[in-house]
Amino acid sequence: LSCHSPEPVEGAKADARPREGINTPEAHEPLPCIKLSVKGLFLLLNRQGFLWYEALGGSVTMKKTIDVSFPGGKRVDARMDGVLIPTDQSTERGGEGSAPAPFQLFLASIATCAGIYALEFCRARGISGDGMTLTMSYEWDEKKHAIQTMYIEAKLPPGFPDQYKKAVIRAMDLCSVKKHMIHPPEFLITVS
Repeated sequence: LSCHSPEPVEGAKADARPREGINTPEAHEPLPCIKLSVKGLFLLLNRQGFLWYEALGGSVTMKKTIDVSFPGGKRVDARMDGVLIPTDQSTERGGEGSAPAPFQLFLASIATCAGIYALEFCRARGISGDGMTLTMSYEWDEKKHAIQTMYIEAKLPPGFPDQYKKAVIRAMDLCSVKKHMIHPPEFLITVS
């Protein structure tokens, strides 16, 4: 298998749009394989052009699937990328409390996402993450039945350099779960 590897537009900035006929599907043969290039942000996939590529500011969409099953009681399980994610309702809500409720998983995903960004920040700089903890709390509005404010606090590991404190906050702020809350996707709900 071979892939065509388009050359980036010389002198283009990261936010520039591809020039007509240079980094477009029409300018190249159909692609028989996957090729990734971090610098030029090229993502190429399959002969039908199902997923084309991002080049100098374009955008890429790829459809992924989560399968949901109903194993009994108030359990609702999801299978994603080969991993089973069980949920259940609390006993107060008629479930068995055998797994987190979906909303608990949602909240945990925010906290753990910030946590992995903090951990990876430390690892990339050779800083031990031993002793680091993270706590997330939130203010709940009973009238709206919604969270008003979330607070994430990382307790940094002993010996964490002062010069990196603002940077680790910025790293945690990059959390992809948080980004999806700030820029929510469109929801299209259907039945068949």
